[in-house]
Amino acid sequence: MSVVSEKPELKLTDIDLLDEQGRKKSRATVLIEIGSMLPLFHCENGNAYAELHIGKHVEIWPLETKAFREWLSHQYFKLSGSGADRGSLSDAVSTLSSKARYECQERTVYLRVAQTEAGIYLDMCDKKWRVLEITSEGWQILDHSPVAFIRNKGMSSLPIPDKNGNISLLWKLLNIKKEHRPLVLAFLVAAMRLHGPYPILVLLGEQGTAKSSVARVLRYLVDPSSVPLRAPPKEERDFLVSAKNNWMIVMDNLSGMKPWLSDAMCRLSTGGGLSARTLYSDTDETLHDIQRPSIVNGIDEITTRADFAHRSLLLHLLPISKKERISEREFKRRLKKHAPKILGTLLDRVSAGLRNIDDIHLLELPRMGDFLEWAVAAEDGAGEFATAYYKNQDDLVLTSLEASPVARTIMDMMGYVDQN
Repeated sequence: MSVVSEKPELKLTDIDLLDEQGRKKSRATVLIEIGSMLPLFHCENGNAYAELHIGKHVEIWPLETKAFREWLSHQYFKLSGSGADRGSLSDAVSTLSSKARYECQERTVYLRVAQTEAGIYLDMCDKKWRVLEITSEGWQILDHSPVAFIRNKGMSSLPIPDKNGNISLLWKLLNIKKEHRPLVLAFLVAAMRLHGPYPILVLLGEQGTAKSSVARVLRYLVDPSSVPLRAPPKEERDFLVSAKNNWMIVMDNLSGMKPWLSDAMCRLSTGGGLSARTLYSDTDETLHDIQRPSIVNGIDEITTRADFAHRSLLLHLLPISKKERISEREFKRRLKKHAPKILGTLLDRVSAGLRNIDDIHLLELPRMGDFLEWAVAAEDGAGEFATAYYKNQDDLVLTSLEASPVARTIMDMMGYVDQN
């Protein structure tokens, strides 16, 4: 059942610019009346939203945004023939937000990925506001979303998936070792469900290993963005803003890992509060419990801290020869061509995960146990992931030990030789 209301009749002609005594209403009063014609609601965090029925689809807009203010201002202009000043708009939005918080119903809002008892939903972020619905029976494209999705600046549309999927096309785009392929697939299907834990995918390699290209492809298949790769944040507030506004976090060209960033990424992976002081307040603190899938790449070893390593999937990329290199234009052409069939297969795997998850019972659960169970369920009997995962974890532990001077000294004394 859809959470959106029936299309309201937004008739500006029903609003009178004069009050009962024939006096001209204030701009703020008229703006509030216009906004009150929309279905308003709030989320569990108290943020206020409105449904806008545009053409044949519904859009969910946060009230306290520039876009909503511009929409409200435009409606006022259509009604009165004059503009609305900034002060009146600010007063109106503040009143409408209070009304949404204290007089209207509470709903859950989602960014890119949603999950209900019916299944998993992916916002396609196209102009029609369509969504992908994935259930244990399969997947389909819906013209009308049964959940409330919001969109942030920079979010781009998913490729339209093909029912005749072909995952082998993915390996034509990625410079990934064959033994790491099950890990990549597990990361992608994990990124398509609402709750984690989510592994941190770490791409390491020297220059010329296409680390950034791999990261771009993986994000394109789950959470396309006009700016897919970001520089590492300078402080935790910047990291929090990025996590709130993107479903998948991708940090490019890291040079080492600062302790605060390592800790923040661990909390983002398995859950844990990220906090920041509320703007314009010395005492209020804004708390956010956010989980997100994330990718980092770099040349240096960045998985040296044990807590970070236990949450990571580490992929070492090999250099690409000059003969195998292709232009950026050709790479984008191939990605656009192959993405529909790749995404179709990934959606099939998510459907398999929903179908099989209740039957998965592992004898031992590591720190990322829920992720491990989901990855095994989504394999639908292939049986390749667990072996690759435990081997990868062993390699990560070894990397952490080798980064410790004390552990390295003990290993040297014991005559340890790395067989890799």
